[in-house]
Amino acid sequence: MKILRHWINGKPYEGSSGRRGPVLNPATGAQEKEVPFASVDEVDAAVAAAKDAYATWGTSSLAKRTT
Repeated sequence: MKILRHWINGKPYEGSSGRRGPVLNPATGAQEKEVPFASVDEVDAAVAAAKDAYATWGTSSLAKRTT
């Protein structure tokens, strides 16, 4: 089963909580992947990275943000 990763500050993270959830195909109901649930530290890291990125991202043009 393919495992999805978290993406924090431009880098993939496996997830360290030890828990996972199914990712289902809505058309068939079949499980296609699994996603790791984030730990508190991973959520904190993602929020901090988003907060830091917002300063420059928010002033970027729409064309640059969508590439």
